[in-house]
Order: sequence, then C-alpha cells, then structure tokens
Amino acid sequence: MPTSPPTPRAALALAVGLALASLLAACGDSDSGAGEVTAGQIASLELSHRGAPVAFNAPFILSTSGDGEGADEVLTIRNTGNGDLELDAITITSVPVGVLTLATADGAPLPADIVVPASSATGYAFHLVYTPPASPGGVIPTGVITFRSNAVRDGVSAPTITLDVTVDDPRPHLQVLPTTLDFGPVRQGEVATKQLSLLNAGNTSLVVDGLALGGHPGFEVTLGAETFTASAGTAATVDLATPLTIAPGQTETVAVTYAPTGPEPATAQLTLFSNDPAAAAGTVVPLKANTGGPCIALTPRKLEFGGRQVGRTVSETVTVTSCGDEPLVLSEIAMAEGGSSAFAVRPPQSLTIAAGEAVTFAVDFTPAAVAAVDASGTPVLEAAQVSVRSNAFVGDTRLDVSGYGANPSCPVAVITKGAGEDEVVPQSTVHLSGADSYSSAGAITRWSWDVSQPVGSQSVFKPGADATAPTFEANVAGEYEFRLRVWDATGAESCVAAKTTVTVTPSQALHIELLWRTPSDPDETTAPGTDLDLHFAHPSADSGHDGDGDGVNDPWFDLAKDAFWFKKHPDWGVAGDTADDPSLDRDDKDGAGPENVNFNGPEGGLVYAIGVHYWANNEFQTAFATVRVYVYGQKVFEVPDVELAYDDLWTVGTVAWPSGAVSLARVCDGTFTACTNDAGCSGVSCVLRVAHHYDNVAVPN
Repeated sequence: MPTSPPTPRAALALAVGLALASLLAACGDSDSGAGEVTAGQIASLELSHRGAPVAFNAPFILSTSGDGEGADEVLTIRNTGNGDLELDAITITSVPVGVLTLATADGAPLPADIVVPASSATGYAFHLVYTPPASPGGVIPTGVITFRSNAVRDGVSAPTITLDVTVDDPRPHLQVLPTTLDFGPVRQGEVATKQLSLLNAGNTSLVVDGLALGGHPGFEVTLGAETFTASAGTAATVDLATPLTIAPGQTETVAVTYAPTGPEPATAQLTLFSNDPAAAAGTVVPLKANTGGPCIALTPRKLEFGGRQVGRTVSETVTVTSCGDEPLVLSEIAMAEGGSSAFAVRPPQSLTIAAGEAVTFAVDFTPAAVAAVDASGTPVLEAAQVSVRSNAFVGDTRLDVSGYGANPSCPVAVITKGAGEDEVVPQSTVHLSGADSYSSAGAITRWSWDVSQPVGSQSVFKPGADATAPTFEANVAGEYEFRLRVWDATGAESCVAAKTTVTVTPSQALHIELLWRTPSDPDETTAPGTDLDLHFAHPSADSGHDGDGDGVNDPWFDLAKDAFWFKKHPDWGVAGDTADDPSLDRDDKDGAGPENVNFNGPEGGLVYAIGVHYWANNEFQTAFATVRVYVYGQKVFEVPDVELAYDDLWTVGTVAWPSGAVSLARVCDGTFTACTNDAGCSGVSCVLRVAHHYDNVAVPN
C-alpha cells in the first residue's frame, strides 16, 4: 500500500528537524568550541548584572563614584539551554593596560575551566574590577571581555563571544580654545584683546584655581575679577583668590590683552591649573604677538653730516627695507615740522615695498652759515627729523639728521661708517673712515681717533688710531662715541673734533656677557693675560663630577650640556638644528673679555645655570669679574667686580625661561645652604656662591 505524501505542516516540521540534527552534528564535530554538544542538547550563554540581562551588542557601562576608588561589579553567567555550558577561558584586555581585571568572589583569578549546568538556578558569578591608573592621562578606560565556550546563539555555534566595557568615571575635563592665542601684528600705542574659551568637557564640575603667566611683559590675563601681568612673579604658580567653577558642558571666557613695548616678536606662556585629572601639570596655552606682519628698517638709523661747507649741498642716501612677511606701505616721507630748514628730503617713487625688498631716498643738507660754538668750543648742530609714515609697528618712524656749517679757516674732520653700523650687535666690526675730511688749505695729512666705550670694553683701533680708515671691534653692549681730529698739509688742526656714536644691542632672546679686570696686568689688551671662562648649562647637565664638594654632581664641564670654551656650540634641541642651540661666540684667553653666550632658542619651562671659572692666571693675581644678562636686548641683571682667585668657580645663578628672571646664587658663608640675606644664616654672612680651589674636570687643552 503506497505511503501518503506528508501534509505541508508535516513537511515543514520534518525539514526543521533534519536541519537541527545536521547543526547539532556539526557542533559536536567542531573542535573550535570548549566542549561537545550532545545531539539534542544545546548550551546557551546569557549574562546578567544586578538581575537584569546584559546585551552583548552594546558596551557595558561600568560606573564609578568619581572619588578615585575604582569599581567592583558582579556579573553572572546563566545557561538557558538544555545542555551543560562549558567555558575554557574568560579573559579581559583593557586600555590603559591592567585597569580592568576579572576575579572570583575572594579576589582570585578565574579558573581555566568553568561548567554551568543546564539545571543551575544561580549560574556562575564573577567580579569585574576597575582600578584607576596612577596617571589618568585623559584616556577613557575601556576593555573587552572574551568568553570561549560551547554555547549556541541564535541557532549558530558561538565559540567566542565578546562584551565591550566602558568605564564611566565622573571627572572634569578642561578644553581651552583656541589652543594657541596669536594676536598677529599689534602696532605701537595699540592694546589688543582676545578671548580664550574654557570648556568643561567632563561630567563633573571643573574648578580652575591657579595659573602661571611667564614671558613678554606686554601680556595680561583677566580671570574672574583678577588681572595678572606676565612677570617673574607670575611665571610661577599663582593661586586664584576666587577659583573659577565651570559646570559640565558650560564655557567661561578669559580675556587676554597685549600692549607692545617694542616691535620685537613677543611670546608668553599661560598655564591654567585645575582639578582635571588629565592635566595634573596644568593646561598650557602659548601666547604670541608681532611674530609677523609688515616691518620697516631704515639704514642708516641716523644721518650725521658733520661739518660741511657753507652754501654747498651734500646728499646722503637712506635705504628703506621691508623686513616683515607682509608688504610695507609707505604713506609719506617728509621732513618733520620744527627742524632746521637746512635739510630737505627727496622721497622714492614707489611707496609699496614687497616683503624682503627695499627702496632708497635722499636727504640733502645745505648749511647757510658757519655754526656758532658753545662754551666748550663745540659747534652747535643744526638738527631735524625725517618722518616716514607706514603700516609698520611704528606708524611714524623718525630718522634724526644733524650737521653744521664748518669754519673754512681750519680743516674739517668728517666721519663716515659702514652701512647699517649706527646700531650693531656685540662682536660687530665697525668700519670707520675719515677720508671725507677736508681743508681749504690743502690735503689732509694726519688723522687721530679716540673712543669712549662702555665699562669693561678694552677694544682698540686697527691697524691703529692714526689710520685713515680703521676698524673697531665693538664687543660689549652699550654706546661707543668715536672722535676724529685731522691736520692738513700746513700743519693746521681741525678746530673741532668730529663725533659719531654706535650703539651695541644684543639681538638674541638671551645674551650673557662676562667681563673682568686684573689690576696686576699692566696691559689687558695684549697677551699674556688672565683667562676667565663663561659657562652656560642646561638644567639636565651632569658632568658626573662634584668639583665643589657639596655632594651633588656639577653641571660645569658636561661636554654635551654645558656651553663653554671646549664645547662652544652644544646641540641641545632638535638634533642638527643650530637655531635652538646656545653658542659661546667669543672666548677671550688673555685679557679682560668679553666672553659672550647667545641663545635664540631657550625652551619654555626650563631653568638654565650660569657660571664663571678662573681657568688660567699666567702669573697674574686676583681678577674681578662682571656678569650681565640681556633679554631681548634689555639688560635685566648685572653683578660687577666679583673677586676671584685662580681656580675659583663662581656659580652666578640661574635664568628661567620664558620669564627671563635671573636668580643670584647665594649661600651662608662656609656652607652650601642657600640664603637671601644674613638673617637666614645663623651668625654668618650670606655670600655669593664661589668655590675656592675648584677640583676641575679633566678636559683636553
């Protein structure tokens, strides 16, 4: 009797049964799981937390109190299938590494093999533990729990099941926008204001309770009701009288102003201190102004015509250079009101100068009469100013001009200098000439130069003070006045001496100058002489040698981190980049100095050390050392005439950056105890830190 075909419902049941049998057979044969599924039995893995199911398709949020104590939550594995759930591994990874761990109720690691029977009403409980990192670092902790088992999910074998974990650790987070505050060009007399936005991107209250502001003194910061000006005092942490509290998701503004003190590029660093655990060292905001824009440079900086023949016009050329990174636009070049009518200006045709380009114009001088003389016999100069109006930092740049009508009865001394040599940097060679001197009675046959130079400078004319066109090395910062007298073929001497000045100003961010005098040396301009050495050390300098016996290795003579005569150009910043390295630009071995260290790339937040060592005396005796420190061309520190004997080492002190604050090193006499005055020294004096008979590090000579 033939079998009847199955009904559609029966056929569907048969197909499902065959498919399930095939699936179970496949599961039983697989070696990728943690066990075998017996035909007709299925193990199922479910997870619960505090009685509620945990979804595997979304991160599990592990909440903390935010008090730094971490968290410990119990998760329970349940088996809702009809076969035993066999787990051969439950593991966890986390970022940061190690902040998330798994443990049993007694804190032990989970066992390698765990079985959850189908009949288990309680399942298997384990602990998910969060231990906050010592340094939060701004990273939200996350992790992944991996379960390896013989479970089946949605009818498919699932030998590996993962659960993402995210830690919800309540914390404030300070975001400052913009991250760098650039004022751009700010002209003379202007005050520019910009805003910083302080956003609390965290989920608890942010408290800003302190700041540090170091760098150019033109910067000011107003936070709440308090205003702070960049200075040595604010370069260290300053506590706010009223801390600023910012709710989650809210923003407060901070006003920052810049009032320039000169055209130089200005930088500063604002550091905000808060309860943001990711910014324990503070949140740093660089500030800058006048680091670009139009710039004007006049060469020469002043015009000194000297004595000129009455009724005859003499012309001098002035060069206008566009020294910025934007075009320089000249709106007017004219003689300023109130000056002598003996001067006139002939402006250039082009008034717009591209960056890096230059134009010239002429200034004429036509004296109408012989100049009167004052009580000392010096001619009374005619003077005026050329006004150059432009879009540069100084909107009206003035050029001083002077001259006088010369007495034709005697020779007239006239001094000219090399282009741009009215103002120079230390160690510049000034090129002087008296060749334009003249006499109505015949040729000039004799020249005699002399100079008044800054204290400590010992330079001389080369090849000599009687040369027509000598040179002079201007090594010390300050003002030099050069004078020239001449004689003509008849033997007549100039009625008055010609005069001109040269100003020496350091151009680097940091310039350190060492000078000395040795009373027992009769001529400090020639060899032999005493040799004092300037040292400038990085804060990480360590010579591995304790030469003064204070129990701490000295920075001096560290060949990588001390700029001195043996290592004049150490590589401190980016390897191979000389722009961020200090340089000992002058080493005087047999005289009175100067020795100069120049540094254009001091690193913010660092404190550098300055020292002076009496290296060789050449049979001379006591020397007296002077150290000066210049920041952006301004002298900020000077200690004169410190008495040193041969082989003494004077630890001068430190200079902090970006504040430029110099701290003089002082100790209680006979000790290494730091002090500021005698009151802190228990009966002895507070003196400069000078180590006598310093035990030198051996360096090649």
